[in-house]
Amino acid sequence: MSKNQLLVLHGMGQHTSETFKKEVVDSLKSALKLYPSLKDVDPEANTEIIGIGYNNIFEQQRSRMADRSKSVQARLAEIPGMKEDLIQSVFTEIQSIEQGIKDEEFFQTHLVDVLMYRFTTLGEHIRIKVAEKIAHAVASVMGGSQNVHILAHSLGTAVLHDTLAKLYTNSWHDQSKDLSVRNNKLGSVHMVANTSRILESFIKVSASVVKPDKTGCTTLYREYRHKYDPITWPRAFNPTDNGNWISNERWHFGFYKLIELTAITSQQGHTHSIQHYIQNPLVHLSLFKEVLGIELSDDQIEQGHQIYIDSTLAAVADELQEKMEQLKELNLENLGGLLKTAETLKSYIESLGGKF
Repeated sequence: MSKNQLLVLHGMGQHTSETFKKEVVDSLKSALKLYPSLKDVDPEANTEIIGIGYNNIFEQQRSRMADRSKSVQARLAEIPGMKEDLIQSVFTEIQSIEQGIKDEEFFQTHLVDVLMYRFTTLGEHIRIKVAEKIAHAVASVMGGSQNVHILAHSLGTAVLHDTLAKLYTNSWHDQSKDLSVRNNKLGSVHMVANTSRILESFIKVSASVVKPDKTGCTTLYREYRHKYDPITWPRAFNPTDNGNWISNERWHFGFYKLIELTAITSQQGHTHSIQHYIQNPLVHLSLFKEVLGIELSDDQIEQGHQIYIDSTLAAVADELQEKMEQLKELNLENLGGLLKTAETLKSYIESLGGKF
């Protein structure tokens, strides 16, 4: 039997294609263990999981961007392809954002990724690299593009959205990177902690081909958002069933689903981690069914759900909710809001002995 392919894209921070693939595979294995009959099942038995990394593109520039002894303009000028008019256009916004961040190490290892992707020419280099990986998967997978699924996390959701928006509209004028919404529609797209709207640039998320519609590039679109993951708060993507984004029919038949989570199982309250998301049955049961081809009986689901509920931590949820209340006073409708929420969550996680 031919295998599906699940492409996985990491978020901000120090990742490679292999380390993020391992995080996803290990998280799926942990989720399978919630169900006694599935505890020995290999998540890659019927689905090839392929990591797509882009952090290496940032790596060469990260140290320069973190050197605050230089002006912001000087650091931007060191990025290949940056023109003077582009440098000037983004200078004021980056400077104001940077001044609001206190954690210099976190700025260097995580937040500068977001700034470089959104404001510099490195973003296009990343989109081209990711597009090549997706086009190769579509061309090589047995059974056609419906057997290709993509999961993206955090910053990776913006990268994925922007890449697909170009890949399916022939925006690169390169036939090797041209895919058709009619002939190459993906099986499913899974956006975990979606940041695509707050980072949108050349096309609005609500107007692109990245949607589960006749004119869209995917059959199914799943969005996973945790109530206590503040990184998902700024400019959240909230489409409606008014028929403008996708047809009413496709909306009501569940081609798009926003799956909202509230339970916490992380002792350190790391609600943004890919492991924490996948551990939740609302997330992994969707992945099991729509990507891995694993369907459970009602009895199995109930048994696993009870094991999961027994591991939840209400006290951590209450404490995290109280800690995040201060963020609601900030302007979260801009990029500075996204970076501030990330820094605040990191501080909370570390106060409990964890690592962001």
